[in-house]
Amino acid sequence: QEARRLQGKEDLISLLAFCAGIGSQIFSREATMNGLVQYFKDARAELGRVTWPSREQVIEGTQAVLVFVVALTVVIYLYDLIFGNLIKLVLP
Repeated sequence: QEARRLQGKEDLISLLAFCAGIGSQIFSREATMNGLVQYFKDARAELGRVTWPSREQVIEGTQAVLVFVVALTVVIYLYDLIFGNLIKLVLP
């Protein structure tokens, strides 16, 4: 049983050493810089493929959002007014 326990510790040490070796390769400065540069290159290429909305579409979407926000504000105000008055009636 002692031999099995020692073998388990040796396996764990080997695994940790292996992971440390891989970690040093993954997080090396050069690999990180190359990955970062590649990320920005890919992001720029992706932005070139985006279909941007027209000015009219942006204006229409903005108007729809504003109308919805104003309508929801009125509804919440009315609920607040109604329930506030009901509470005043119940609690003198």
